[in-house]
Amino acid sequence: RWLIIAIISFLVGTLIRFYYGLNTDLWNDEAISYFISRDTTWTDLFFSKGNYHDLMHPPLYYIFLKLMLIINEADWWLRLTSLVWFFPSIYLVYKIASFFKNRKTTLLAISLFSLHPLLINLAFQVRSYSLLIFFMLFIIYMICSNFFQPKLSKTIFIALLLSISFFINYGAIWLIFSLFFLGIYLFFSEQKIHSKNLFLSLILFFVFSIYQIIILLNYLLIKKIGSPIAGSVPYFDINWLIYHLRMLLGNDYIGFYLPLILIINTINFKKNKLLINQFFFFSFLTTVLLAIIISIFLFPVFLARQLVLFSIISVFVFAQFHQKLRQELVLFLTLVVYTINSLTGYNFLFATNIETTIKNKVPSNSIILLLDDYDSINYYLIVNRNNSSIYSIKRYIFKNQDLEDKLLTESITNVFFIKNQFISNDELETKKSLQDNICQKYHCVDLDF
Repeated sequence: RWLIIAIISFLVGTLIRFYYGLNTDLWNDEAISYFISRDTTWTDLFFSKGNYHDLMHPPLYYIFLKLMLIINEADWWLRLTSLVWFFPSIYLVYKIASFFKNRKTTLLAISLFSLHPLLINLAFQVRSYSLLIFFMLFIIYMICSNFFQPKLSKTIFIALLLSISFFINYGAIWLIFSLFFLGIYLFFSEQKIHSKNLFLSLILFFVFSIYQIIILLNYLLIKKIGSPIAGSVPYFDINWLIYHLRMLLGNDYIGFYLPLILIINTINFKKNKLLINQFFFFSFLTTVLLAIIISIFLFPVFLARQLVLFSIISVFVFAQFHQKLRQELVLFLTLVVYTINSLTGYNFLFATNIETTIKNKVPSNSIILLLDDYDSINYYLIVNRNNSSIYSIKRYIFKNQDLEDKLLTESITNVFFIKNQFISNDELETKKSLQDNICQKYHCVDLDF
């Protein structure tokens, strides 16, 4: 029965990933990935210099994407380059769960990983997350393997994988911190061989990654507000925390699931002396608590997609827990909730009808004026060979440039204003002024993407 559930979960999870990945438009950050990869030279990308300005993110994913752009630039292809990492990732889930030597635990882990809403959403984005998830799982697998059969070669390889992950996404830092605290615990628990291996891996990681660490530290010293680890965190409060904990857990019932996973982790840590469970305990606790502490006292970093290690660990923790339960109702409810949330796009990040609107309503050689999501619309203009010009009202306000005079010199017929529900008073006044003046010369239309 559990094999059938695992197969169904895998197939459903795969279908949901590919459905959303291949049937929705890129959101703005995905389009930014495209432009950074396309417009930055190989050298500038690799060394994070010159025209590479996205210093809040390391460049390895952009290097990978630039390589993929040689084949195709269509959105379905860009999404596919992320989607394919799900298959080696699910294999690693199987290998990691196999360390518990219980077939039911392994099958449950496959089911939970396949259907987790956050893991589904991150699997198809044209961002570094699916690649990061794969390498995190690879590192977890190698660490568990090194617990059972310690070898110097494995220790060195773990350091290399940590460096690659750090070069892909700074979210890997939560795993690095987790290993550091685990190493300290193992040292005082008279398990010095494993502690030594962990610290050797961390030291070698530091050596391998010194260049990128310097890049990060230089950026941190310059950056006064925000964080390079999670550049999309404008603030941190209890509502923000609850919202992102829901995404990490994959459902709205954090009052039940968060205490449950805390209790399970603590019991496993105290009663089950498996090194894997001790590793999971520190990974789980470090990711959440350290992110909260940093967000309160330094700068906001609590962002679900950057804390994906929490969701990965929760898959294995819940798999062990449900394997021991005689009552299977909680498991079935969890899988049902995961499935429903994933099918309905639970806080998924994607756009809709951008390409369709451009194809059907925006003739070439038009002007598009908008307030936000500049890059996603610009991407679909380019890939559809639409020669329309696009201007951001917000950017012109910021740069104090005369947008009206510039527009009146254009040899065009149509001007499209893109509606936006989040609009400041300055932007609204600028838009109204533009409409009052340029719409006497051009045919103006409001569009809703």
